[in-house]
Amino acid sequence: MDKNLINKLEYLHENNQFEEIIQLILEVPEEKRDYKLKSQLARAYNNCGVFITGKSEEFIKAIELLLSIKKDGKDDYLWYYRIGFAYWSININDKALESFKKANKLIKDKKEKEHIDEIKEFIKQIEHEIKISKLIVMENCN
Repeated sequence: MDKNLINKLEYLHENNQFEEIIQLILEVPEEKRDYKLKSQLARAYNNCGVFITGKSEEFIKAIELLLSIKKDGKDDYLWYYRIGFAYWSININDKALESFKKANKLIKDKKEKEHIDEIKEFIKQIEHEIKISKLIVMENCN
């Protein structure tokens, strides 16, 4: 991938310009979008869904895109982190939990401490949400 493009995408990300990231990546012909670029696009869809549109469509786009590169992401904790985040954002907690647990296992570099702590917090929160959901179901059955 073009180093200038990578630098521009990182700059836009740091400045919360997620819609611009999406536009920029979509200008690259489909056949030239590699794993890293598609992963960056999925991250932008997730962030756009959280910070700009608030629409589940953004998370669905991220999931579809990440699933299209699943084979390439099998050893990448960020792939699991990003898809876990998208699943969690649309309340598919079982898939989110599974994804975050896999991401947690794949992190090897202690420099990623920010993500390690964040992933562990997501796991804890989702387990709590699942527990509450089960209690509500049990209560409704009685």
